[in-house]
Amino acid sequence: MKRDRQTLLICLGQAISSRRDKLRLTQAELAIRSGVDRAFISNIENGKRNPSFSVLADIAKGLNISLALLMRQIDRQLQELEDF
Repeated sequence: MKRDRQTLLICLGQAISSRRDKLRLTQAELAIRSGVDRAFISNIENGKRNPSFSVLADIAKGLNISLALLMRQIDRQLQELEDF
């Protein structure tokens, strides 16, 4: 599977949602922790929005992980799709 824009956005959303669930945070709680609107977080998690780099950094901070680790998780998901 090629790494098109929509696939990247879906993997990004899944990585954020997975980490949020692992921390047992609601979208509203993540919104407060990251300073990013809850509806925007929902749209990111559903692959409907393409956040800026600074928004991704804010979300990563709210998830208590580095931006680099978040990117590695996305890359792993993409690799799994390509291997499938």
